[in-house]
Amino acid sequence: MVTSQNTPLKHRRTTRILLRCTGPLLAIYLISRLDFNKVWLYMQSLHYEYLLLAIGASLPVWMIKTLKWKVINEFLDIKTDFRRLLIATIAVDHISALSPAKIGEAVKMTYLRKDASMVRLLSTLVIDRLTEGITLLVLGLAALLFLVGEEKTTFDLAAVTSTALALACSVIVFLAIRVLPVREWLTRIEKKSKTAGFRARLMSWIVEMLQAIQQLDARDYLVLLLCSLLVWSTTYVRAILLAQCIGLDLTWLILAALVTAATILQLLPISIMGIGSRDVLFVVVLGQMGVPQEVSLSYSFLFVVLRLVELLFSYIAWLVWPPDEFA
Repeated sequence: MVTSQNTPLKHRRTTRILLRCTGPLLAIYLISRLDFNKVWLYMQSLHYEYLLLAIGASLPVWMIKTLKWKVINEFLDIKTDFRRLLIATIAVDHISALSPAKIGEAVKMTYLRKDASMVRLLSTLVIDRLTEGITLLVLGLAALLFLVGEEKTTFDLAAVTSTALALACSVIVFLAIRVLPVREWLTRIEKKSKTAGFRARLMSWIVEMLQAIQQLDARDYLVLLLCSLLVWSTTYVRAILLAQCIGLDLTWLILAALVTAATILQLLPISIMGIGSRDVLFVVVLGQMGVPQEVSLSYSFLFVVLRLVELLFSYIAWLVWPPDEFA
């Protein structure tokens, strides 16, 4: 009986693993089709000072993300100190990057267990993800429209349509939560429901999170969206630095649009850290602009190198400042 119950779980786990392997398999296929010796030569002739600058820009990115998290905590009347938030942001980054849909980011709430209830702390993550998602979709729609408008590219309008629909749905859901008495409806359902145990607790958690989302006003969300844009601006700067590192001569608008589109592709559960999906996008789009495929692939590899260095620093921070030290 236990075996039959565990079989669907094993199947789902196997399916998730196979999906996540799609990206690396795409990367392997690209490498097999291209002249890897040229890729290796491009990687050997890098301007390493730009790569070091891009790595050094990781700290400002973490600090801006921490500042945004600090602002959310202040809006929800959770008193925390910036240093602990910064340590949590850096130390949990490697868990977040390697987990599906970055759900591992919830681990950083263990650094704040003394400050508020876990549900209240998770509400800060929900608000952060909500504003980050809307910002990404807005920038992604602008990026896709820009790439479609480029004469040298043949970008499909279906990508623009799907992104626009996702943005519209996100805004509608957000407005519904803000305007409609969703929390009151769920509270009534919770009181009338005869369910107990985990389902009842889950319903109360959802109600508490919705209350936190409704606690912020329009001005608060505008501040958070500006913080998200600031994070993206540093991401674009690093993309430009990596382009200079390999000698890729493209305008910052094209690089920004390319990186944003690649980030949207990373939302699909088919790769780890964008390996494979970003490679294909860079090779196809930059190839239409006359960039050699080996240069495009090398440029994509630089993002992997940058992320691996960040994850190394993150893991070291996790070892030096584990959550138990702040319990």
